[in-house]
Amino acid sequence: GTRLASCGHDGTVRLWDCASQAEIAVLRGHEDWVRSVAFDPSGARLASCGDDGTVRLWDCASFALLRVIRSFPNQAWASIDPTANRILHTGGDAWRYLGWNAPGPDGAITRYPAEIFGPLPGPR
Repeated sequence: GTRLASCGHDGTVRLWDCASQAEIAVLRGHEDWVRSVAFDPSGARLASCGDDGTVRLWDCASFALLRVIRSFPNQAWASIDPTANRILHTGGDAWRYLGWNAPGPDGAITRYPAEIFGPLPGPR
């Protein structure tokens, strides 16, 4: 690509033109330190993740905020493999917020915390 994204403690994401080294845009919306940014493979969108507990998806042509995903508070994080539907890694206090959903005897979904010990209820 021809663009570079940077992030930092001021809660902004900055886009730069690599050839001219000029700042193209400042993306505002995070309420705390922005820890990471990543372009999608096409370069059309950018994801940013911050200590405010959000992941934000940006359009790289219009610089518009497309979506805000609320994640874990308190600098917790989790890496999930959606193809296998499993958690790969966690950090911080993520274990406090992760859980399993399973139908109860009446069919209602019950949430079980991830730190539960012993087997979870099996499928009916």
